[in-house]
Amino acid sequence: MTHQQQTQEHQILEERIKHSLDTSAQHLDANTKRRLQEIRRQALNQPRNASWFKTSYWAPAGLALCSLFVVMLTLPYLHKAPTAPVADQTAMLELMSNPDDLDALSDPGFYVWMDEVEKEKDAANAA
Repeated sequence: MTHQQQTQEHQILEERIKHSLDTSAQHLDANTKRRLQEIRRQALNQPRNASWFKTSYWAPAGLALCSLFVVMLTLPYLHKAPTAPVADQTAMLELMSNPDDLDALSDPGFYVWMDEVEKEKDAANAA
């Protein structure tokens, strides 16, 4: 059975149901019609209010949502280990405080060696 046939069958069924309900609504007794009209009038006379919007749980729910958002944003930064640049800066300060080691700072080979050490650290951290 194709989709078009199913759609057509649904439409036929819907039309039958509508016709049946319309016919049964036209043949209601007077007492039932009067009761339905009274119920309808009462429903229409009730004041419309948006009480679902004014309920007291919206403020705590909003606060909880904001708190959750803040936690989600800050949580990744709380679990980071101390970074290596602090140790590297300390090593550079020690080299600069000793005048005999100032030659190492002006040697380009020293910086090549430092880059190799950093690459080895990164490789060890990645594994």
